[in-house]
Amino acid sequence: MALSADRARGAVQIEREDLGLTGGTQDHYAAVFGGVNYMEFTGDDVIVNHLKLPASTVAMLEHNLLLCHLGNSRESALIIDDQTRRYEEDASGTIAALRRQKELAVELKHALLAGDLDGFGALLGDVWRVKQEMSPLIATDVATATYDTAMRAGALGGKMTGAGGGGHMLFYAPFERRFE
Repeated sequence: MALSADRARGAVQIEREDLGLTGGTQDHYAAVFGGVNYMEFTGDDVIVNHLKLPASTVAMLEHNLLLCHLGNSRESALIIDDQTRRYEEDASGTIAALRRQKELAVELKHALLAGDLDGFGALLGDVWRVKQEMSPLIATDVATATYDTAMRAGALGGKMTGAGGGGHMLFYAPFERRFE
C-alpha cells in the first residue's frame, strides 16, 4: 500500500510540479491502486479505501456500465482553472456544488456496498447535474445531447469523466433496458 501511495504521489509531482500542468490528483491514485475505491483527500493526505464488493456486484457493474467517447478532447486545465477561480472568488454555487459532490461520493459508496446498482446508476445522474454547477465550461452541447439520448435509451444515469468539456461519459444502463 505504501509503495502504491509513493507511486501516485510521484506521478502527481511529475505532472503538477515538474511539468506545471493544472489538475487534480485522483486520476493518479485511481490508476495506481486500480479496482473500486473510495478515496478521501484531506490536504496533502490521501486515504484509499478499497471497496470489497461481492463478485456478483462487480460482474453487474462490468455488464451494465457503458463508457462513451464524445468525439473530442479538451484542455482540462482550462476547466480546472475556471473552477479554482470560482472557488477562490467564493462563488456560492461552485462551493455548494463541491460540497454536494463530496456528499454524493459517500452516497455512491453506500449504494455500491449495499448492492443497490440501480440507485448507484441514478446517483451518477445526480453527480452530472451537480458537476455542471461548478463551471459553465463542463457541459457541452454534445455531452448534453449524449446524456439525453442515453437516458431515453434506458440508462438510469451517467456522468462526465474527468474535468468535463469533452472526453468521455460513463453511463449505468441495465442490460435489458439498453435498447428500449
